[in-house]
Amino acid sequence: MLNYMELLEAPLLSLGETKSPCVTASRAMLLSWRSSVVATLVEAGADEFLKRCGLAPKLEALQTAEAEPQLRLSEKPGLEPLALAAAMRSFYAELFRMDGMLLPAAEGITSPLLRVQAVQECAHRLAATHHHINSLVRREDSGYKRPWAIVQQTPQEVETLLNMLPKLGGCSREGER
Repeated sequence: MLNYMELLEAPLLSLGETKSPCVTASRAMLLSWRSSVVATLVEAGADEFLKRCGLAPKLEALQTAEAEPQLRLSEKPGLEPLALAAAMRSFYAELFRMDGMLLPAAEGITSPLLRVQAVQECAHRLAATHHHINSLVRREDSGYKRPWAIVQQTPQEVETLLNMLPKLGGCSREGER
Protein backbone atom coordinates (compact mmCIF):
# COMPACT_ATOMS: atom_id res chain seq x y z
CA MET A 1 0.00 0.00 0.00
CA LEU A 2 2.88 2.35 0.79
CA ASN A 3 4.27 1.76 -2.68
CA TYR A 4 0.97 2.85 -4.25
CA MET A 5 0.90 5.95 -2.06
CA GLU A 6 4.32 6.88 -3.37
CA LEU A 7 3.02 6.56 -6.94
CA LEU A 8 0.04 8.76 -6.08
CA GLU A 9 2.27 11.30 -4.39
CA ALA A 10 4.80 11.64 -7.25
CA PRO A 11 2.59 13.79 -9.55
CA LEU A 12 1.64 16.04 -6.64
CA LEU A 13 5.28 16.57 -5.71
CA SER A 14 6.22 17.30 -9.31
CA LEU A 15 3.95 20.36 -9.17
CA GLY A 16 6.35 21.98 -6.71
CA GLU A 17 5.06 24.68 -4.42
CA THR A 18 1.57 25.64 -5.38
CA LYS A 19 -1.21 27.65 -3.84
CA SER A 20 -3.86 25.27 -5.09
CA PRO A 21 -6.03 24.21 -2.15
CA CYS A 22 -6.79 20.94 -3.90
CA VAL A 23 -3.10 20.03 -4.29
CA THR A 24 -2.31 21.13 -0.73
CA ALA A 25 -5.21 19.11 0.68
CA SER A 26 -4.27 16.05 -1.40
CA ARG A 27 -0.66 16.19 -0.20
CA ALA A 28 -1.79 16.52 3.41
CA MET A 29 -4.20 13.61 3.03
CA LEU A 30 -1.54 11.34 1.49
CA LEU A 31 0.99 12.29 4.15
CA SER A 32 -1.50 11.52 6.91
CA TRP A 33 -2.50 8.26 5.25
CA ARG A 34 1.14 7.24 4.79
CA SER A 35 1.95 8.03 8.44
CA SER A 36 -1.02 5.94 9.53
CA VAL A 37 0.03 2.98 7.38
CA VAL A 38 3.63 3.15 8.63
CA ALA A 39 2.40 3.33 12.24
CA THR A 40 0.19 0.27 11.69
CA LEU A 41 3.07 -1.63 10.07
CA VAL A 42 5.40 -0.71 12.95
CA GLU A 43 2.88 -1.68 15.62
CA ALA A 44 2.18 -5.03 13.97
CA GLY A 45 5.91 -5.72 13.51
CA ALA A 46 6.79 -4.87 17.12
CA ASP A 47 3.84 -6.90 18.43
CA GLU A 48 4.89 -9.89 16.32
CA PHE A 49 8.47 -9.62 17.59
CA LEU A 50 7.27 -9.52 21.22
CA LYS A 51 4.96 -12.51 20.66
CA ARG A 52 7.74 -14.48 18.95
CA CYS A 53 10.05 -14.09 21.93
CA GLY A 54 7.31 -14.72 24.50
CA LEU A 55 7.40 -11.23 25.98
CA ALA A 56 3.88 -10.15 24.92
CA PRO A 57 2.07 -11.97 27.77
CA LYS A 58 4.66 -10.66 30.24
CA LEU A 59 3.91 -7.10 29.11
CA GLU A 60 0.21 -7.67 29.72
CA ALA A 61 1.01 -9.00 33.20
CA LEU A 62 3.26 -5.97 33.85
CA GLN A 63 0.45 -3.60 32.87
CA THR A 64 -1.90 -5.38 35.25
CA ALA A 65 0.71 -5.32 38.01
CA GLU A 66 1.28 -1.57 37.56
CA ALA A 67 -2.42 -1.04 38.21
CA GLU A 68 -2.11 -3.01 41.48
CA PRO A 69 0.76 -1.31 43.34
CA GLN A 70 0.03 -3.22 46.55
CA LEU A 71 1.51 -6.37 44.96
CA ARG A 72 5.16 -6.82 44.12
CA LEU A 73 5.86 -7.52 40.45
CA SER A 74 7.75 -10.69 41.35
CA GLU A 75 4.62 -12.09 43.02
CA LYS A 76 2.33 -11.73 40.01
CA PRO A 77 1.60 -14.92 38.02
CA GLY A 78 3.82 -14.98 34.94
CA LEU A 79 6.23 -12.42 36.37
CA GLU A 80 8.10 -14.76 38.68
CA PRO A 81 11.87 -14.22 38.39
CA LEU A 82 12.54 -17.39 36.36
CA ALA A 83 9.60 -16.84 34.01
CA LEU A 84 10.46 -13.21 33.28
CA ALA A 85 14.18 -13.99 32.96
CA ALA A 86 13.41 -16.70 30.38
CA ALA A 87 11.29 -14.28 28.33
CA MET A 88 13.99 -11.60 28.49
CA ARG A 89 16.68 -14.10 27.38
CA SER A 90 14.44 -15.00 24.46
CA PHE A 91 14.05 -11.28 23.65
CA TYR A 92 17.83 -10.79 23.60
CA ALA A 93 18.36 -13.95 21.57
CA GLU A 94 15.80 -12.76 19.01
CA LEU A 95 17.57 -9.39 18.77
CA PHE A 96 20.93 -11.03 18.11
CA ARG A 97 19.71 -13.56 15.54
CA MET A 98 17.37 -11.43 13.46
CA ASP A 99 20.08 -10.71 10.86
CA GLY A 100 18.80 -7.19 10.23
CA MET A 101 15.22 -8.40 9.78
CA LEU A 102 13.50 -6.55 12.58
CA LEU A 103 10.56 -5.70 10.36
CA PRO A 104 10.24 -8.30 7.57
CA ALA A 105 7.22 -6.49 6.09
CA ALA A 106 9.52 -3.53 5.33
CA GLU A 107 11.20 -5.65 2.64
CA GLY A 108 8.31 -4.89 0.29
CA ILE A 109 8.57 -1.11 0.63
CA THR A 110 10.24 0.24 -2.51
CA SER A 111 11.10 3.66 -1.08
CA PRO A 112 14.40 3.38 0.81
CA LEU A 113 13.44 6.34 3.00
CA LEU A 114 10.10 4.84 4.03
CA ARG A 115 11.69 1.42 4.57
CA VAL A 116 14.35 2.89 6.88
CA GLN A 117 11.73 5.02 8.65
CA ALA A 118 9.58 1.96 9.38
CA VAL A 119 12.54 -0.07 10.67
CA GLN A 120 13.73 2.85 12.83
CA GLU A 121 10.28 3.35 14.34
CA CYS A 122 9.96 -0.36 15.10
CA ALA A 123 13.44 -0.35 16.68
CA HIS A 124 12.50 2.69 18.76
CA ARG A 125 9.31 1.00 19.95
CA LEU A 126 11.18 -2.15 21.02
CA ALA A 127 13.91 -0.12 22.73
CA ALA A 128 11.25 1.86 24.63
CA THR A 129 9.56 -1.40 25.68
CA HIS A 130 12.87 -2.79 26.94
CA HIS A 131 13.59 0.45 28.81
CA HIS A 132 10.16 0.29 30.48
CA ILE A 133 10.65 -3.33 31.55
CA ASN A 134 14.13 -2.50 32.82
CA SER A 135 12.85 0.38 34.94
CA LEU A 136 10.04 -1.72 36.43
CA VAL A 137 12.25 -4.71 37.25
CA ARG A 138 14.95 -2.54 38.83
CA ARG A 139 12.53 -0.62 41.07
CA GLU A 140 13.21 -1.11 44.79
CA ASP A 141 9.67 -2.36 45.42
CA SER A 142 9.59 -4.81 42.47
CA GLY A 143 10.48 -7.76 44.68
CA TYR A 144 13.24 -8.99 42.38
CA LYS A 145 16.34 -9.78 44.42
CA ARG A 146 18.63 -9.97 41.37
CA PRO A 147 17.17 -7.69 38.69
CA TRP A 148 20.40 -7.77 36.67
CA ALA A 149 19.85 -11.53 36.19
CA ILE A 150 16.47 -10.78 34.56
CA VAL A 151 17.31 -7.69 32.52
CA GLN A 152 20.83 -8.55 31.41
CA GLN A 153 21.33 -5.76 28.87
CA THR A 154 21.09 -2.07 29.65
CA PRO A 155 18.65 0.10 27.72
CA GLN A 156 21.66 1.78 26.10
CA GLU A 157 23.03 -1.55 24.86
CA VAL A 158 19.68 -2.50 23.34
CA GLU A 159 19.35 0.94 21.74
CA THR A 160 22.85 0.65 20.28
CA LEU A 161 22.06 -2.74 18.76
CA LEU A 162 18.74 -1.57 17.36
CA ASN A 163 20.24 1.68 16.02
CA MET A 164 22.51 -0.36 13.76
CA LEU A 165 19.54 -1.83 11.89
CA PRO A 166 18.54 1.17 9.76
CA LYS A 167 22.03 1.14 8.29
CA LEU A 168 21.02 -2.21 6.81
CA GLY A 169 17.88 -0.60 5.39
CA GLY A 170 15.68 -3.32 6.82
CA CYS A 171 17.18 -5.82 4.39
CA SER A 172 18.36 -9.26 5.30
CA ARG A 173 21.65 -8.78 3.40
CA GLU A 174 23.63 -5.61 2.97
CA GLY A 175 23.64 -4.23 -0.53
CA GLU A 176 20.46 -6.05 -1.51
CA ARG A 177 18.82 -2.76 -2.49
